[in-house]
Amino acid sequence: MIGRRLFALSAALALAACSHVPLGSILPLTRIKFGTTDIARARAAVKLPDSLRPRVGGVRMSVIMGLSGEPPQSQKFDLVEAHDPEDQVTLAAFASAGSAVYAYRLAPDDVARLERMRADMIERAAVLKQEGKNPGSNLAINIGAEEFCHARDLGSEPLLTTTYIKTSETGQYITALRDVDLRLEPAVKDKIGTMPPC
Repeated sequence: MIGRRLFALSAALALAACSHVPLGSILPLTRIKFGTTDIARARAAVKLPDSLRPRVGGVRMSVIMGLSGEPPQSQKFDLVEAHDPEDQVTLAAFASAGSAVYAYRLAPDDVARLERMRADMIERAAVLKQEGKNPGSNLAINIGAEEFCHARDLGSEPLLTTTYIKTSETGQYITALRDVDLRLEPAVKDKIGTMPPC
């Protein structure tokens, strides 16, 4: 499929450069193929200190994709909390004292919207190939909890979060980023002082 090997290689290099990505996660994460993955089965989870809770609509996914020589398309999606019993059992094992884990998925309408974006890109790539061109593809997917409420005083200690991803390729949750301090994250750090109580 479009840019499969190039994307896997660039994803591996980008992940290797990030100190928060566990080494054992790099290979499973590069096996995720956006061109064929079952979008409806994709899940993201976030482990947070139990002093924080994500707000409804506060966990988002942004997707930026495009073909070489074209302006990239960008879409944002609000993720909805997932309560699949199997996921809850698996994710409970990731929780530790003083933390909680929350699972998320795309809403059905957003699954359809992302599938249309993907199909459009694949169709455009096929047309370019028929014209004798070799279109490269670019894809960036960012998932993040950006809006929280606090269950108690946050103190001054680091607010460490870990994110997990599960797709039809991985079949299980894979750690994407481990122990990221929200106090240092640009999308969150300025909101900590004005965060509402839960």
